[in-house]
Amino acid sequence: MQPLTFQVPKPAIPVLGRPLIQQVLAGLGAQGCREATVNLHHLPGSLAALLTEMPAYGLEKLHLSLEEDRILGTGGGIRNAAGFLRGDGTILVRNSDFLLDIDLDEAMEFHRSSGRPVTLVLAGSRQGYTPVPVGRDSRILGFGNLRDYDRAAVVSEGLFTGLHLIEEEVLDRIPGPDPCDIVRDVYLPMLEDGAVGAYTTDRFWWEFGSPEQYLEGSLRLIDMPLSEARRFSSTDPVRERQSARIAVGAGAAIAPEAILTGRIAIGLAAALARGCQVEDSLILPEAWIGAGACLTRCIIGPKAEIPAGTVLDRKLVCTYTDGPPIPPTWDRLGDLVLRPLGN
Repeated sequence: MQPLTFQVPKPAIPVLGRPLIQQVLAGLGAQGCREATVNLHHLPGSLAALLTEMPAYGLEKLHLSLEEDRILGTGGGIRNAAGFLRGDGTILVRNSDFLLDIDLDEAMEFHRSSGRPVTLVLAGSRQGYTPVPVGRDSRILGFGNLRDYDRAAVVSEGLFTGLHLIEEEVLDRIPGPDPCDIVRDVYLPMLEDGAVGAYTTDRFWWEFGSPEQYLEGSLRLIDMPLSEARRFSSTDPVRERQSARIAVGAGAAIAPEAILTGRIAIGLAAALARGCQVEDSLILPEAWIGAGACLTRCIIGPKAEIPAGTVLDRKLVCTYTDGPPIPPTWDRLGDLVLRPLGN
């Protein structure tokens, strides 16, 4: 997600105006979770400040677990937070870069009735994601090509959403103290005993893991009927304007002469000047789009100022005045850095 994550930790990136981590925690609280632990590493101070400034999300306790010196991986991060996780039974683990429409009570009941120490929540297979083969009795057989398995035993395939239910005994299987991967180092050896199960959902799941996914997922949410989106997300209100559907944050200023088409998110206190043209784009908080600028399928980072008359197509644009050299495929425009986006 660079260069956006030079400024904003990934869990704090806003999806239609609300930070992902806020939407995740609010969703967990609404479904009965009362205690949560958030793992911190990149820009921990700003993420911790965001979490302490926000409402309680319906949770009674919110813990922060810091990976201080080095990133510990998907397994090491859980191991590092184990002190907060023990003592209350089944543990729900999830990444912070996706939204998922799921009935947690139903998933929990499935996990408990299976008798397995691990249940991974799977969605339907998609190109670009590692296929996860599932056999009889919802038993996971492998992870891509990490393990040989009997292909004749495959009943279905899915992708791992990043949400898993585990029993406390799994914490003792995580090797340390070095960084480790929860799938490769913990779950893979457990497959031999049939100890990893799959709960498969066909509901909405979207990972906001790359700029292209971030843009496409946000546009899909704008398109979605409000009654459906409200089951798993909390965003700025979406309304019709001209020939566009737009999500508009508090204090956003849109000049009457601005031309809006497609689906657009306009964040908190962002401003669109007269005569600018915006199509299928994300304008993040406090960004400013100059008069006569033309944006198509762009992501404009927080507080970025797009000069009047600028034409941008498929670009992620952020203010960037200090830091490591940018890749040769990126461009500069004054104090802005422009990363090309794929289709």
